[in-house]
Amino acid sequence: MFTKINLAKLRNAELIEYLTQLLGTVDTGFGATAMPALVGQCRGRLASALTGLRELHRLDPGSKLTAELDDLDERRDSLMAGLGMLCQAFARHPDEALQSAAKLLQRNLSLYGSGVTVSSQTRPAETATIDSILADWSDKRDLNAAAAALPASPYLRALKTVNDSYREKSVERDAQDGSALPTNMVAKRGEAGTAYTDLLTMLNSHYHVSEGTQPWGNIAAGMNAVTERFADMVAARNGRSKAAKARVGGL
Repeated sequence: MFTKINLAKLRNAELIEYLTQLLGTVDTGFGATAMPALVGQCRGRLASALTGLRELHRLDPGSKLTAELDDLDERRDSLMAGLGMLCQAFARHPDEALQSAAKLLQRNLSLYGSGVTVSSQTRPAETATIDSILADWSDKRDLNAAAAALPASPYLRALKTVNDSYREKSVERDAQDGSALPTNMVAKRGEAGTAYTDLLTMLNSHYHVSEGTQPWGNIAAGMNAVTERFADMVAARNGRSKAAKARVGGL
């Protein structure tokens, strides 16, 4: 069975390196054995998309800003998750006043979704949602008092700083929109993602028909090892001990 990774979790440079290692593992796995025609076609489409990704990454004047935006987005995701957990913990506090304050904040957060669902929104939507939450907890007296009681103030200050920085960098990045490029990175990542899934599906089909005999067994083991390394890298960056959220299982 071939394990997939959530490609959206990989930054542009990481995605390029992951796909490069993956295709190298396929080629090494077949060695002198002829690659089935349909597998070769799928491999070719992924290789073509990878070539496009490399070129766009090389030409993209905003690649440094993109990396900074990725870092800021991960930081505010973490802060939102932490804010949600803080409210959840105080909602069980033995002090009834603190418990009441936490539940009030939870009800307000529920208007926008949980910390996790806010983080899963598109980045512009997440920026606007965080602005709305910060405004509510600052401008509405009952929410402001509840936030001060927990206290949620350190989270709110950090969240505002990170969210404002994200907006500024995003505006700067949009000014370098790569309009001179033949296609944009988002579209090319989508193309690569489709080709990646097609290749794994094709390989997985051969693997099951052959019951894991060679070369399919070795190819699966090698590709899964590459996927495991990159999933662990994503997990480490996000401060998790396991890569479950990056790895999306087998086909």
